[in-house]
Amino acid sequence: MLIICPDCNQEKPHCAKGLCRSCYNRRWREANPDYQRQWNAANPERRRASERRYYECHPEKVKAKCSRYHQKHREKRNDGSRIYHWEHREEILTRKRNYHKEHQKEGLAYEREYYQKHPERILSKNARRQARKRNLPDTLTAGQAIQLLAIGQATYPGQKLELDHVVPITKGGGTTLANTHYIPMILNRSKGNKLPEELYQQNSFLDAI
Repeated sequence: MLIICPDCNQEKPHCAKGLCRSCYNRRWREANPDYQRQWNAANPERRRASERRYYECHPEKVKAKCSRYHQKHREKRNDGSRIYHWEHREEILTRKRNYHKEHQKEGLAYEREYYQKHPERILSKNARRQARKRNLPDTLTAGQAIQLLAIGQATYPGQKLELDHVVPITKGGGTTLANTHYIPMILNRSKGNKLPEELYQQNSFLDAI
């Protein structure tokens, strides 16, 4: 039997108490706020199975809902994640160690492939780590490293390049855009940890150039 629901003012099939099914269910949930929580706690397997079925039928809706929630509660989510990782840091580290042991071959293959595709990122990351160990500036970003690599490739076409510090890290030079550039590996190895004024006094380096 169709009725005009007094709550939503739409013509729908009658459910109970002069309301349509959706409005009746909403009023019932408002009158019994703890029922769903208690049922979920008493039936965890049925709840998870129901969630899986819903996700399989409506994946786009679930993804959109999760995206909206994460954007709205980004700070809360980040705080909760930091607290969880701090409270469970030993458990997380143990899981990571066990995973790396079980997938050691896959991890090494992935690292080799990533290094071949993005050598500038690996080099800049290692250089920044060395600078942080000595409390030196480490402001070189991956984007800036890519720009420096492009300049080096244009200057030394067809040669294997390495990231070089104009003022070496061992002598106080940080990993910054102004203090780094890409030069051929043979030049970088012959340069060592010399300062620019010491470098051009070395005949072997001038011969390599």
